[in-house]
Amino acid sequence: MSNLTFTGTVNKLKEVQVISDKFRKQEIILTDNHEKYPKFINFEATNDNCDLLAGIKEGQEVEVNFNLEGRLWTNPKTNEERCFNTLRIWRISVKGSNSAPAETKPNVTSDLPF
Repeated sequence: MSNLTFTGTVNKLKEVQVISDKFRKQEIILTDNHEKYPKFINFEATNDNCDLLAGIKEGQEVEVNFNLEGRLWTNPKTNEERCFNTLRIWRISVKGSNSAPAETKPNVTSDLPF
């Protein structure tokens, strides 16, 4: 599923984790601010999209556009199969801000000489 949107308040912005020289990720936890039963939702940015979170601060209200991704994993010891889901950010904007939202730029190459 792609192009989903969620608006909430930044509860926690975690440090960038460098997994390898070709992969890094950063997690951000948002809350929906429901008075009685708030929900805490974990989103993830990977590689170049970690840069989208550079100006984001805890306590800000943001809107994120994200893709819902999932994968299956089989435990090699028990042969039990599990499904993992990830909410992968591709755009984020601070609510009430006049600046344009941070968004992944398509990797387009051109053969034009100018």
